[in-house]
Amino acid sequence: PTDLVRVALSSASGVFIVSGDNSDAEDADIILKTIAINKYVSVQSEEKAKRKSKPVKVPSILCQLNNKKFQKHISRKGCRSICLGELKALVLGYNTIVPGFSTFISTLCLSCSINVKPDDPYWKR
Repeated sequence: PTDLVRVALSSASGVFIVSGDNSDAEDADIILKTIAINKYVSVQSEEKAKRKSKPVKVPSILCQLNNKKFQKHISRKGCRSICLGELKALVLGYNTIVPGFSTFISTLCLSCSINVKPDDPYWKR
């Protein structure tokens, strides 16, 4: 809970959870993080209801498609997850409709860079 307080989750409008590598263990870690965040958010939701603010959304990216069913049963309503394989298939599908779509998207993703300085805080790196 101290990390969730440190990042001011109670005042956030959303949390995006991204996987690091392509494994079932990483997916299990993401699902556990989603459960922890949802539990924290449910406790904080009573306070948010008093302030009439929107609930926190927790979208996530999973590695394996078979783990998506676990995420669906565990997550709150409004929390979505997408699988990397599913995302790749969507981009390829759009590429058949609009030639060059996958090249455009990959160029956008690869051309974005962040200038990191050695004296920047750890969370900015």
